Amino acid sequence: MDRKLESAAADFQDVVQERGRRREFTVSVFGAGKEGTPADREAALQARMLGEDLVRSGFSIATGGYGGVMKAASEGALTASKEAGIDPKTAIKAVVFEDKTKGRFPDAEQVAVKTLAERLSGLIDESKAFIVLGGGFGTIVELVVSAHSEFARRALAKEKGVMNTPRPIIILDSSFDHANLIGRFARKEKGSLGERETLDNVYVLGPNDLPEVLRIVENYYQQSSGDRQQALKIQEDLAKYSLGNFIKNQDNFEGGAGI
Repeated sequence: MDRKLESAAADFQDVVQERGRRREFTVSVFGAGKEGTPADREAALQARMLGEDLVRSGFSIATGGYGGVMKAASEGALTASKEAGIDPKTAIKAVVFEDKTKGRFPDAEQVAVKTLAERLSGLIDESKAFIVLGGGFGTIVELVVSAHSEFARRALAKEKGVMNTPRPIIILDSSFDHANLIGRFARKEKGSLGERETLDNVYVLGPNDLPEVLRIVENYYQQSSGDRQQALKIQEDLAKYSLGNFIKNQDNFEGGAGI
């Protein structure tokens, strides 16, 4: 075979493999199941844009298959899938209750479960990153369980002596209610949520920080499959959004030092 053709074939194979690796990097999206309030509608709008951006960047998403944020993220991902000419079932996964929500979003790959615990476990175990947008008590549970799961995963990896790429948890909330709550938990706990490594991999973003969500996801993808050294340098810049930095700013403010 001609050397130019061999080179072109090798380049094409590299592109195919890179696309496959990106598609396997699944991002779970948690949030409000309805759009009943202005805050819910804002979260749904952000979720729709994020669904589009994540799939355009080659990643896939997973949701619980409800309405609100989850439906909006799936709709955004579907739009991007059609634009890219790819099967949406390779980019959108819905972990649904087999007797209630199955089939609600037929364009997604459907994974049917029977219990809430199975649903949450399915979303957490299959994902490489988590995004939280608004929501109420159920979303808070998902947020805290995700953080505890990541802590347990790191502890097990350390025990086995295995290098483990962390999974980021990104809180995008204009009210900062979730960040305030998980910040209070972190102050009280010496392990899990209060662990430095947990604080470093939970990010708190405001309504104007939407572009940074994709930057964080891209950075962790590169840590898992690309230039880890360069990715860690970028993560140092992203540290300004970390939960640890959020708590520090809160403490300074409450202590009279200002943010």
